[in-house]
Amino acid sequence: MNISPERLAGLQALANLKKAVVEGEATEEALATVNAAIAEHPSLDRTLGVTYRALAKDSVTIACEVAWEHTQPMGLANGGLFASLGETAGSMAGFLAVEDNMQVMGTTNSTDFLRPAFPGDVIVSTARAIHLGRTSQLWHVEHKNEKTGKLLALTSLRTAVRPIA
Repeated sequence: MNISPERLAGLQALANLKKAVVEGEATEEALATVNAAIAEHPSLDRTLGVTYRALAKDSVTIACEVAWEHTQPMGLANGGLFASLGETAGSMAGFLAVEDNMQVMGTTNSTDFLRPAFPGDVIVSTARAIHLGRTSQLWHVEHKNEKTGKLLALTSLRTAVRPIA
């Protein structure tokens, strides 16, 4: 597999981030580095406008301001946005929780929608570990409205833990 220099730099940044988290909760500097890398390189995180707010060995918090591009025709946030945020937060948390020679990949994403979000609302999504096994993980992700604190949706994300190929 041929890896571009840009992708290699991104992978190195993730490795450095993981080291910072393993040594304790990520610093503001580490968060700024991750958010700058997202802004620089094409990814779903960048497309959605995700910013990382907290990174720890057993939890990750991200935020996303709902834009018109995130809405369904009726003007409220599409459910796929919540599912994507759940996958993003849970997958990053899963990555931070495994050994360096392992990777995670989502196997099941189940998201329940409780309240709507609209353009201008900021969704804060926090993934917390339920199960951190040798071959699988289970993450519980709460999506809240930053302004009201109300719970908007819940995601249950299961990931498979596999050796890096």
